[in-house]
Amino acid sequence: MKKLFVLTAIFTLVLAGCGDGNSTDNGNNSNNTTTLRIRNQSSKKISDVVWNSISFFPENADILGTWKGNASSSGFITGPINLVVGKNTYTLSAGLDNDSGTWTRNGNNFSSQSSQPLGYKCRGILSAGKLTLNVLNFMGTSSMGTFELTSNDLDLSINSGASVSKTVEDGSGYIFFSVGPNAFRTSELIAVEKNKKTDFNFIDSTLVVQINGPNNPITLGGL
Repeated sequence: MKKLFVLTAIFTLVLAGCGDGNSTDNGNNSNNTTTLRIRNQSSKKISDVVWNSISFFPENADILGTWKGNASSSGFITGPINLVVGKNTYTLSAGLDNDSGTWTRNGNNFSSQSSQPLGYKCRGILSAGKLTLNVLNFMGTSSMGTFELTSNDLDLSINSGASVSKTVEDGSGYIFFSVGPNAFRTSELIAVEKNKKTDFNFIDSTLVVQINGPNNPITLGGL
């Protein structure tokens, strides 16, 4: 009888641990932070993912790409500006000059260090999809000019099998996203509790609604 009771208790604990994967961690959060993690476990590539005005994309995806602009016809640098930002390195074409090196960021602040003895130093601010870049001389003491750059090849997608976690304010809202050229939202509001870690999993059976389309829920995998 005692063995039967123990087995029944274990079975009950196992069932209690099962769920659909969308949950709030009600355990102790020693950091007292409120986070939402969006995991793409579907077969679709989702882009432009937003919950309560907060964009979810992989780390540095908002800066990895090619940034272009133009300098004035007069000044230290003239002509087109072309900045290619890779995972750890960059290349810069500024007028007739070419440069390369490594870069770092702190929030929306971008900094680069040339690998060439007389190369440029750059300091930039990323805001609203634009990179305002101040190009300095090799000592970093004099500005060669400040330029506004834009990019049209940033990949802000969450690929299948990937996840993105963000610190957020508690609340509820739909998750908006795109699949290909079409925009969608979750059919249900996603709630995030204060000082909790919340997971939301996109799976093929997740019900979604097309924006500016029929209001009938459809499955993500069926898109």
